[in-house]
Amino acid sequence: MLSNLEIIVANRKLMNVDYLELEFGKRYAISGPSGSGKSSLVTKIVDTITSNVGEGSSICSPKNTKVSLINQQYYFPLNKNLQEIIFYPKNVNQEKITLVQQLLTKANLTQYKLDQVEDWYGVLSGGQKQKIRIISAIIQKPEILILDEVFNGLDKKSIELMQTIITEKLPDALVISVDHSVLENNSTGFYTDSLTVDEGKLMDYHQNLKYQDERLDYALFEETTNHGKKYYDSYEGEW
Repeated sequence: MLSNLEIIVANRKLMNVDYLELEFGKRYAISGPSGSGKSSLVTKIVDTITSNVGEGSSICSPKNTKVSLINQQYYFPLNKNLQEIIFYPKNVNQEKITLVQQLLTKANLTQYKLDQVEDWYGVLSGGQKQKIRIISAIIQKPEILILDEVFNGLDKKSIELMQTIITEKLPDALVISVDHSVLENNSTGFYTDSLTVDEGKLMDYHQNLKYQDERLDYALFEETTNHGKKYYDSYEGEW
């Protein structure tokens, strides 16, 4: 739950959320103009959950919720083999190696060996780096997975592939994804709900995003979203 939440950066108020509930097992896309506070919002959610501190009871989650964040920053330490990169910063978990191998196969990354040592930042392409980071998050089995523009740099086929893997391996997780290309990146029906930042408020469209013959019916989308959207500025219950 998010309640009475304000996102302020450099003394500038970017966004406020009066009241919003996000459900486990659903995958939310967050879109909106650049600089509207989307990345700051997901970072605040992660920081609050992992530190178990709710600032003014603004963010509340089940106790000991396990959360993974994939943001726009790449970091691949030197002199590590591939399995150390995938498990970083934790030690390699031998019980999960079989799962890692399965995920590398699904992601079409079998050309690399788990004991192979490379300058991975230089060896891997941008898309391959994203796939590795997604695999790294999945093996941690998070209850909440947050993706901050993770699908940038991936081609359509790779996006569909990684979305399918996330859905299969984390079916009960709450996924929150900042995505500037929600419509184009939803050919698999990955997103179950759409959130949009509009004039400093977070709005929930409360409807499934659907493609028809791989092309979105924009007129229907606009009609249904305008019909169903609502502002979270009228909550009057007790917190």
